[in-house]
This record gives sequence, structure tokens and C-alpha cells, in this order.
Amino acid sequence: MIPLGLVYAGLAVPGTYLGLTLVSSLNFLVALAILKKNLRMGITPTKNYVDIEIKDLYKQLLTFSIPVFFINSGIAVLNNIDV
Repeated sequence: MIPLGLVYAGLAVPGTYLGLTLVSSLNFLVALAILKKNLRMGITPTKNYVDIEIKDLYKQLLTFSIPVFFINSGIAVLNNIDV
């Protein structure tokens, strides 16, 4: 919607690329906000994964992958909505 709005505002083809850049940047910032708790590197040492049950590892993987799935889906929709 943003690239299309910039085209209607009179920016033509450069407006399309500017809009895609703005939306991609906004998407990146939203992704950082969603994944903030998962991206704390260096604050706590990693656990010894030998002592963790496989069920807990699957739970950690699932809690990380759900926001990533929605972010990737949003990017795909963003790229294909103008077509």
C-alpha cells in the first residue's frame, strides 16, 4: 500500500522503490521487536544441551520459529501484493 500511495502521490517509479525500502525497513524493526527476547546474545551463557530434554528443545525451537514464520509470511505478502 505504501509504494502504491507514493506512486499516486506523483513519485512514479522511484516512489515504488522508496516505498518498498520503507516497508522493508519497518518490517525489519517489527521483526526485531518481536524477536527481542530471542536475540539476547552474550547476556547469559548457553545451557549445556546434553542435560536438556528433547521436549524442551522442541519447545524452544517452536517458540522461536512461530514469530519467524509470521515475519516471513508478511515479507512474502508484501512482495506479492503489488503484482
